[in-house]
Amino acid sequence: MEQKLKITDGNGTNFFIYGSEKELKTFIKWVKDYKHGTCHEMTVTCKTPSDMKACNFKAIRMNLSPSQYSVNNKNYA
Repeated sequence: MEQKLKITDGNGTNFFIYGSEKELKTFIKWVKDYKHGTCHEMTVTCKTPSDMKACNFKAIRMNLSPSQYSVNNKNYA
């Protein structure tokens, strides 16, 4: 069964990745091992824009079907 994991920078920019529970756990382990962010339930909060980019590239390499970036910032023009 496919699940989704939200990747965010804490400022409103985010994307989702989709995969099995095992695949997402492997991804979360990678995030923790390389200190690209913090994990809370089904959300990874990245520390820097470079971490967001690294997470996106890792998701692509793992075939986790990352969605496009979206911005949920009310002040964004």
